[in-house]
Amino acid sequence: MISLQFNWRYMKRHGVRAFYEMTARYVDDLLGNTRRWAEAWTAETRTGVIDRLTTAECDLASEEAPMHCDICKKTITALLYLED
Repeated sequence: MISLQFNWRYMKRHGVRAFYEMTARYVDDLLGNTRRWAEAWTAETRTGVIDRLTTAECDLASEEAPMHCDICKKTITALLYLED
């Protein structure tokens, strides 16, 4: 509920376009993190050394990202049904 309130307040303050731009940056950051995690896993396979910080970050993001994206999806869906 807090994320949904944040989204609506953000749009009220900055506009819908800014909300979409913020969401796009979030997705870009998530993709960048995914590349970094993949590199860490490749290095782990090659060297046998586990990057525990990267592993912990990945585990946390795997829980946070879907929840966060679901809230944004609900916000965006509601926007699509608003009258002009």
